[in-house]
Amino acid sequence: MANLRTPFAPAPPAGPGPSRDRVLDLVRSACLVVVVVLHAMMAGIEVSASGIQITNALENQRWFTPISWIIQVMPLFFVVGGFAGITQWRRMRDAGAAPADFVRTRLTRLARPALVAFAAIAGALALASAAGVSPDLLAQVGFRMGQPMWFIGVYLGTSALVPLMCRLHERAPRATLALLVAFALGVDVLSIATATPAIGFANLAFVWLAIQQIGFWYADGWFRFRSNNLLLGVALGAFALLLTGTTTAPYPADMLANLNPPTINLVLLGVVQVCLLSLITARLAVLMGRPGLRAAVDVIGKHSLTIYLWHMPAVVLLAAVLLVLGFPWPEPLGAAWWLTRGPWLAGIALVLIPLAGRLGRFERGTTGPPRRTPGLAAAGVVIAIAAIVTVLVAGFTTVSATIAAILLLVALRLQHSSKRSPVARNTHDRIQTDATDTSIVDSHSTFRQPEDTSAPNDRGLIGSTDGGVTWHPLPLHGEIDFHSLEAKHGQVYGYSSTTGEIMVSRDHTSWDRRGKIALADFAVSPTNPDELVATTEQGPARSTDGGRTFAAIPGAPALALADWPTPEQAYGIDARGRVHVSTDGGTSRTPRGQLSSAPQATGGCTSRPSPIW
Repeated sequence: MANLRTPFAPAPPAGPGPSRDRVLDLVRSACLVVVVVLHAMMAGIEVSASGIQITNALENQRWFTPISWIIQVMPLFFVVGGFAGITQWRRMRDAGAAPADFVRTRLTRLARPALVAFAAIAGALALASAAGVSPDLLAQVGFRMGQPMWFIGVYLGTSALVPLMCRLHERAPRATLALLVAFALGVDVLSIATATPAIGFANLAFVWLAIQQIGFWYADGWFRFRSNNLLLGVALGAFALLLTGTTTAPYPADMLANLNPPTINLVLLGVVQVCLLSLITARLAVLMGRPGLRAAVDVIGKHSLTIYLWHMPAVVLLAAVLLVLGFPWPEPLGAAWWLTRGPWLAGIALVLIPLAGRLGRFERGTTGPPRRTPGLAAAGVVIAIAAIVTVLVAGFTTVSATIAAILLLVALRLQHSSKRSPVARNTHDRIQTDATDTSIVDSHSTFRQPEDTSAPNDRGLIGSTDGGVTWHPLPLHGEIDFHSLEAKHGQVYGYSSTTGEIMVSRDHTSWDRRGKIALADFAVSPTNPDELVATTEQGPARSTDGGRTFAAIPGAPALALADWPTPEQAYGIDARGRVHVSTDGGTSRTPRGQLSSAPQATGGCTSRPSPIW
C-alpha cells in the first residue's frame, strides 16, 4: 500500500481542502524585502545652506540599468497575487459565496491598514507643519511617500476583478491572456505614436491584468507540468523580445522606468521570472523546509501590507531623527554614502519592525457583519481607488491624506454594518466539545468574537466553557489555522492547514505534531484513539498509529468529507454530494443517497441508527 506522507498539489476547484504554495509565500516575502531595500536606497538626502533636498539617488544612473532587470519584482508580485486571488475565490465560490463577498473581503483586507496609515500620515504632517517645518520640505516628503501607493490602488482593482477574470480564464484561458496582451501592446503603440505618455496609463489595467492571468495559469499547474527545456526556451524567448524592445524600439532599458506608465515589457519580464521560478521551485521548496526561514516568511506574510504601507514613513521617521540629532549627510553615491548604507538599512529595519508588529493587526479581521446590498462592494472599490488616486496626484499633504482616509472609511462602512453579531459561523470548521466540557473551534476565516475585529488570518483555537456564550483564545491562537477538528478519547485532534500536520492535544496547551498529509477532512475511530481515516486527493487513507503515517484504503472512492460517529457506521461524502456508508470502519462501502449540492461539513451522532446531517 502506498504511504501518503507528502502533500499533493493544490486541490481542484471542487475540493474543500486548503490551497497554498509555500514557495510563492517565500517569493512574495522576498519581493517585499527587495522593494523596501530599493526604496531605502533611492532616498537621496542632501543637506546644504539652502536647505534640505530629497532626490532619487538611483535615477538616471547608467550602471543601475542592468540591475533594474533583476530587482524589478513587481511582475512577480502580481503573479503571486493572481495565484492567491484565484485560489481564494475558487474556495469561496465552492462554499457558496458570491463575487461581491470575495470583493468585500479583498477590499477590507487592503483598505483597513491603508486607512490607519493615511490617517497617521495626515496627523504627522499636520504636527510637522505646526512645528514650523518648511512647506517645501513637507511637499518633497509627501511626494516621495505617495509614489509607492500606486501598488495599493492597482492591486485592489485587479483583485476586485478576480471573479470576472477567473470566469473568462476558465472559459477561454488562451484567448483571455492573448487579448489582454494585445490591448497592452496597442496602448504602447498608441502612446508612442502620438507622443502622449498619458495614454500609457491605460496599461495600469491591461498590463497588470495580463500578469495576473499568468498567476492563474500557475495556479492551474501549467508551469508545473512543463519540461525544464520548454520553460527555459520560453524564458529565453521572452528575454530576447525584451532585449529587442529595449535596444531597437523606443522603450526605456531601465525596468523601473517601464513601470510609469506600465509597458508590455513588464509582461515579458513576468514570463521570464515565472519560468525561471518554475525551474528552481524544487530547490526553493527544500529551503522552505527550514523552520527558521519558514517562520520568517510567515511573519512577513502576515504583516506584508503593513510593511509596504509603512516602509516609506519609516524612512522619513529615521531621517527626521538623524537630522534632529545633527548627524552628517554624505553626498549621495559618494564613497561615504555607500559606506553608510548598511547602517542606514539597519536603522530602517529597527524602525519598521516594531511599527509592523504594532500595526499589523489592522490588516486582519473584519469591521463587522457584511452588508449584502448589491453594488456596495463595487462602489467601495471605486471609492477606495479614488482615495489612492488622491494621494498619487497631490502627494501626501495634510489635506490629501485626510480626504483619502475619509474616502477609505466610507468604502469600509459601505461593506459592513455597525451592528455586531456574536459569532459568525465558518462554512466548514466544526465546534467540538471535549471531555472537560470545553467547546473548542478553529476561528479561521469568518469566525469572529464581538470584541475582536483584529485577529490574524491563522487564528487558531478559541474555547468556551459556558455553552458558547463567551469565547476565549486557546494556545496557538493566531499561529495555526486548523482546517478540521475532532474531540474524542479525551483529546483533541486537529489538522493544520498551515503546516499540513495532524496535531493532537489532551490539555489544549501542548500539542503533539504527528504526520504530514494533504487532506480535506478526517475522522477518528470511536473505539480506537490511534485509528484515523482521512480523505485525500488520491482517495481515503487510514492511520493506525494516531496520525503519524497513513496508507491508502484499496478500492475506496475519492471522498471530500468523512465522519465516524459510531463503531457500526462511518460516513463519507464525495465532491458530487453522493453519500457512502461503511459498517466496518471504511474497509467496504455502500452508496446511499445523493445530496442536492456539494456539502461543506458533515456530522453524525452516537444514537442508533445514527442520523447524519
